[in-house]
Amino acid sequence: MKYICIIFVFLAACVYGEIKTIKSFSEIDISQLTSKSLVIFDVDEVLISPADAILTHSARNYRSGMWSSVFYNNELFGIILNTVDYTLIDPYVIKLMSKLRDKGIPFIALTAANTGKIGPVESLVEWRIAQLAKLGITFDFFYQKHHSFNHLVGINKNPPIYKNGILFCGDLNQNRNCKGYLLQDFFRLVGWEPDHVVFIDDFYNHLLSVQDAIALKNITYQGYHFTGTYAPQFDPEVVELQVNTILNEKIWLTDEEAREILEKRSRAMETLKN
Repeated sequence: MKYICIIFVFLAACVYGEIKTIKSFSEIDISQLTSKSLVIFDVDEVLISPADAILTHSARNYRSGMWSSVFYNNELFGIILNTVDYTLIDPYVIKLMSKLRDKGIPFIALTAANTGKIGPVESLVEWRIAQLAKLGITFDFFYQKHHSFNHLVGINKNPPIYKNGILFCGDLNQNRNCKGYLLQDFFRLVGWEPDHVVFIDDFYNHLLSVQDAIALKNITYQGYHFTGTYAPQFDPEVVELQVNTILNEKIWLTDEEAREILEKRSRAMETLKN
């Protein structure tokens, strides 16, 4: 019985693959991948991050109080999205994607991000595609048709969408296993399944969701738990000015703009003292 259990665990490991923790895309081994493989990237806090400190994942513990009235207000948060710049978390990803293209290895993105409209942003899908393209990120997959997965969500919900090599979960993101469910349906849509999936995400539950979704499909799986971060200097005075400005004037100040205003105020105060 003991040996049977050991064999079962071994077989389960072979089916499920493994999940490794990495801080840089340079740690990903693509030497064994082929045109029948598929590399999948998460987007937020894996490929890109907002340039302003308060919007980054590393500052999430500071987002309370007055900030909550901004974050949960669609109009105000849409103004932020329409203004903020994004930055690459690990610039090596551009080199990795170039290597994938050179080897003919397809790669897409799978994000829990919503679809639809928020404030002045008419389409979160188009907005995200533009943000990524601005940083030199596009994807490479043979299926190029725009598709909405309306059947995966209820009426009057924002459906998951596939466009330009990116799968957006839409309101399916309310389900903990949204990425696994959407990927399964995507494979049915395109009529193709890879023999090897590599998935990079910063949330472990999404890595497990995709792992479970392909476990019975005879697809080799390699998950990478990405822990690299972009952590600009956090300044409470800058954040206070940003929050007050968007609440009162409906304008988002970047970190740089807020610092310039604070410096001018400081110089003016010094002048008055003298």
